[in-house]
Amino acid sequence: MNAYEIAHQLSKLTTNRQRKQFINKMVNNLASITGRTVEKQDIAIDERFGNTNFLLHSNDPNPLVISAHYDAFLIGRETTTPGANDNGSGIGALFEAATKLFHLPVDFVFFGGEEIGCKGAKEYLKQNTKSIRGIVNLDTCGSGGNLGLLIPEIVHVNYPGLKKTDDALNQIFIQSAIDIGLPIHRDDVLATGDHGPFLEAGIPATTLQGEDLDFFGIVDGEYVPEKMIMHTPEDTIDWVDEEFLSKVVKVLVNGVERLNLDR
Repeated sequence: MNAYEIAHQLSKLTTNRQRKQFINKMVNNLASITGRTVEKQDIAIDERFGNTNFLLHSNDPNPLVISAHYDAFLIGRETTTPGANDNGSGIGALFEAATKLFHLPVDFVFFGGEEIGCKGAKEYLKQNTKSIRGIVNLDTCGSGGNLGLLIPEIVHVNYPGLKKTDDALNQIFIQSAIDIGLPIHRDDVLATGDHGPFLEAGIPATTLQGEDLDFFGIVDGEYVPEKMIMHTPEDTIDWVDEEFLSKVVKVLVNGVERLNLDR
């Protein structure tokens, strides 16, 4: 399946338990194809929020990490939003990219618990024993609206704190986007996600996101809850642009290849 098809399949699921089962199956299939090792990390949260991280290891002591969260926002005791864009799109991009980058020293990480404070990313950092050279996080990357691909200079961590993303990583992916004619947006300090805990830990980090202000409900630089599509039942596959998502995968793959990780 390609990124769009994976996002579509995830959007048909109604709980994070189901999403976890889907990721478990997909990661194990990918491991059998690539010869990679799978690690599962328990997160000390309720299963309703996605209480497992799935790691597809490169066995390199100094890997680049590419990540996405599979949990969707809870709107009932068990029921979640469809989560097609947030974050079926990121998961889809991660799976598709992994089939093209598995020969490189890249660890592919599927986080749970993002929607309740990046719990999966924080647990990963607690258990990590590797010297991570950097992380590229994929989140809500299915629709670029009128602004295109967000590669932010500054992001929120532990609101209202601000941190700079890693400029070296940024410039690689900016050039990759320019090469395929994808518009780039740099200014969105509201761009939170699983890259935040890595920045706080002093690890080079950036994020690739679609900058669709209508999806986020951003007006004049502020979230307007009543205008949000994110975190609502309206986050269906209709909010994932297949062509845009395919371009995000190309930006990611081409950018990682330019990093010359195998040198």
